[in-house]
Amino acid sequence: MSTALPAASVSAAATTSSYVALPTAQRLVDTRSSRALAAGGSLSVNVTGAAPLPPSGTAVAAVLNLTVVGPAGAGYWTVWPHTSARPDASNLNIDELLSLAGGAVPNLVTVPVGGDGVVDVFASAGGHVIVDLLGYYTPAEEATAGRFQPLAAPTRVLDTRGVATFGGGETRAFTVPGAAGASAVAVNLTAVTSKSGYWQVYPQGGVVPTTSNLNSPWGGNALAANQAIVPVDANGGITIFSESGGDLIVDLVGTYTGSDATPATEGLFVPMASPTRVVDTRVAALNPLGGTTRAQPGWRFEVPVATIPALGASSISAVVLNATTADTITTGYISVGTAGAVDPATKPSTSTMNIARPAQTLANHAIVPVSARGFSMFTEAGGNLIADLAGYFIGGAAPAQFGPPSNAASPACTTPSVGFPNSPVGPIVFGSSKRSVADLQNRLATLGFWNAGADGSYGLTTV
Repeated sequence: MSTALPAASVSAAATTSSYVALPTAQRLVDTRSSRALAAGGSLSVNVTGAAPLPPSGTAVAAVLNLTVVGPAGAGYWTVWPHTSARPDASNLNIDELLSLAGGAVPNLVTVPVGGDGVVDVFASAGGHVIVDLLGYYTPAEEATAGRFQPLAAPTRVLDTRGVATFGGGETRAFTVPGAAGASAVAVNLTAVTSKSGYWQVYPQGGVVPTTSNLNSPWGGNALAANQAIVPVDANGGITIFSESGGDLIVDLVGTYTGSDATPATEGLFVPMASPTRVVDTRVAALNPLGGTTRAQPGWRFEVPVATIPALGASSISAVVLNATTADTITTGYISVGTAGAVDPATKPSTSTMNIARPAQTLANHAIVPVSARGFSMFTEAGGNLIADLAGYFIGGAAPAQFGPPSNAASPACTTPSVGFPNSPVGPIVFGSSKRSVADLQNRLATLGFWNAGADGSYGLTTV
């Protein structure tokens, strides 16, 4: 079952802006105290207003942490400005097995904000939702603080595996390398082999928030990732709290300038008028691989930003994406990074999201530095790849140190239906349930089958 959407064509907004991180993240909505969204339902959220929210009329985009709790079924969630029509894009995706397992699934969202200061949240399948405000972009022709400075490529700055695993309820201080004097850092957080629970990241010396940045949806060998934009103290220090313990990986993407920086325009953010789909391997017009070719395990491709009509700009240092993978072939990780920053003969050393099983659908926010060749998408797990563009930062592109990638030939596959419908099989086998069907589908994927069509038919690969 596909839980992502087709393409849209939207122009970029003309406003440049700088980032203002809230000292403490603020919870705006938690439907667990009222009632869940129904399938096809939506709600409106004020992101500006009285303090501690940004004043009315000062935000052109908001940075939110969206968490879906107890999803009612497989589907997608979309956030967009209230003053615009709902776009053909998604911010968070729930597949069948994840909906049955329950738990909490987060994703960072960068969303444009209209003059009314309101954004809308849509749920295709329903469930409870939490919306936390981390910061906002305010109009600026030039700025000292709040300009994004991307690294040439994402860099791993913390990995506790085999070194210093977090205990349940543990709080730990960490100084982000190179972040002294910054106002905030953009990091990708990955929890590994943790129990079900949440993680918080906030500035050293700051108030402990009532919000979370990352949730592990279930126990066992769980992997969960989410990007975060985190305020830092004067030395680049952050505080990390783990509710249930486990290992944490932190990949640094870049920093936001502090108040002592020289006024400039480089690193200002330009939001799209609405999220815009720029990559979708299921759609020939948006597939860098050509046709509707699905990426095989170990494949990567590049996306030249200069060829994206919605951008309309040539001086781009980084793009803000929502990256989604669907119909995965095996386990592994996906890395969205700078084109030409990694030797094509090697795998990237940082990850954007982690795939725990075949046939999984998963999304993660990604701030991606670009080179003159654009950005790249690598999948160790294989599957379809989608990218929705939220905006970009102006500035010079990073150098492309290595040549473009080349992929092995796609393996032969057969496509006939093998007769396993993507629906409950109760009428066929007494006592079956949605969970048993999902388990069967997951087992089929493990054996080399994948859900090949909207009618529930399965294809078989020879990989």
